[in-house]
Amino acid sequence: MTSIAKLGIRVSLVALTVAMSVGGCSCSSPGGPADGSVDGSGGSQDGGVDGATPGDGGGDASTADGSTSDGSTVIVDGGVVLLDAGDGGTTECYVKVCIDSQGREIHGQCGDCLDNDSDGLADERDPECLNYCDDHEATFSFFDPSTGGGDTNSCNLDCYYDHDVGFGNDGCRWNGRCDMLEPDPLCTYNAGTVGSNSCPNSQSPACAINCRPLVPNGCDCFGCCELPAGSNRFVFIGTGAATRTPTCTLEAAEAQDDDACAPCTPRLGDDNCYNSCQRCELCLGKTVDDLPCDCFTQANAPARCVGIDAGVPDGGTPDGGTTPDGGVPYECPGGAPACDFPGLPPCPGSSYCLTGCCLSVIFG
Repeated sequence: MTSIAKLGIRVSLVALTVAMSVGGCSCSSPGGPADGSVDGSGGSQDGGVDGATPGDGGGDASTADGSTSDGSTVIVDGGVVLLDAGDGGTTECYVKVCIDSQGREIHGQCGDCLDNDSDGLADERDPECLNYCDDHEATFSFFDPSTGGGDTNSCNLDCYYDHDVGFGNDGCRWNGRCDMLEPDPLCTYNAGTVGSNSCPNSQSPACAINCRPLVPNGCDCFGCCELPAGSNRFVFIGTGAATRTPTCTLEAAEAQDDDACAPCTPRLGDDNCYNSCQRCELCLGKTVDDLPCDCFTQANAPARCVGIDAGVPDGGTPDGGTTPDGGVPYECPGGAPACDFPGLPPCPGSSYCLTGCCLSVIFG
């Protein structure tokens, strides 16, 4: 989990209500910016911001006039979007406009309340969505594929999870030539760059403020992430630089496809950049279904843990009962509400759910 932080970018939201294509999906969550103004209630993953605007990526979610776009999306009066869930269930979703550091509107697929890659999951429910400024729902690539998932022809990298590339305004500095694993084949390893200004041993406090809250659990600030979660195997989620076509997906990473998701060296130990994945945390590629039963309280234990007295990680003693002993509730930085656990409500309309916590956004 991370600490509270504020970032300096504006985000504007358009509220919409959606019935997702997967029953029970709670997409309600306007997120934070790309370099944006997040108010560190951002949760165990402390990172990511989740939303964008209508249009872009499938469907016609921009006309709140009662018309239908493609038979599955209905826009009704008041800006309410209804997606055919197939089971009659509905959930709230907010279509968001991300404003980058240049004042440009970013209409990301991961914030348009649409299932752009037709995998049955939309926006923050899609494992490849990193935050609402993310314009690629099908892969972990953040935006324009021509940039190779966030790097540049000079091999310079900054915060992977915003819309700047190269040595940008977020205080994060790295160069692809510093990684002996060469996750970008266009950036051959150069030992002389390690520890230089291009590849400092520790990232700056500015990087910690501007990028660290956006970094998913299990990742560093340059897109080197532990996948599968808990495997101690790290891959560059922006893989695709050789062809400038993004290739890394959760499925490819879990299959250990090194061509699609190239191995990389994470910035372990650099708290200004790396966000670890703890045993009872939700992380990139790690859901509630992957958590041990002793990670849940009695109130939020999933059905698979009913009847199992697994004890608790806080020193509780198993007593042979039929439910977990109730251990430590999932805690989020800044006292933010937890989400994505059984029995918990969706995040409030002014926040979004990512890896178990609701991240609040400051507008301005």
